[in-house]
Amino acid sequence: MFRKDGDHLSPVYIPVPLNIETSNYYLTVKSYIFQEKLKPGGEGLVQLEVWRESGESGYINEIIKVNEPPTPKNCTCHPTTGEGFKTDFQVICIKWVDPDEPLRYGFSYSYGGDTKTVQPSSENPSSSSVFKILKLPDEGMSSIQIPITISVEDSLGWKKEMVISAEVRDRKVVL
Repeated sequence: MFRKDGDHLSPVYIPVPLNIETSNYYLTVKSYIFQEKLKPGGEGLVQLEVWRESGESGYINEIIKVNEPPTPKNCTCHPTTGEGFKTDFQVICIKWVDPDEPLRYGFSYSYGGDTKTVQPSSENPSSSSVFKILKLPDEGMSSIQIPITISVEDSLGWKKEMVISAEVRDRKVVL
């Protein structure tokens, strides 16, 4: 295997387990090997050589590119502040980019080790459906910050996460 560095190809050490014998009509090489050697977005040239016991051989050269995670852009929570159990919140994401579409968005919020999943919007999958945060501030606190995790995955399974927050007030607190 060779790693592409600009216009130059540099040899890369491949672990011995790839030098295997098989009677299968196909050979699978786990993608994590290329990800470790080439890094996300990296390109390389892989040469696969095969031969039979009779001495016949052949090879194939393939240029491979390692998948990159989606490029994060912007996600916001509307409103940014509200009352627990009462306010309708929604997360809206825009301009995330990845050539391996479609992108799948996941949304959840957590507090104190408890995680609640929020479904994507049926009209706009890059936004969450409207949800209520089912948590109130602890006794003596006027508000709490609730982390909201957005997970964006490309069609090849590479994910990127972003965490934003919403402020939750107790209904009893008058501001």
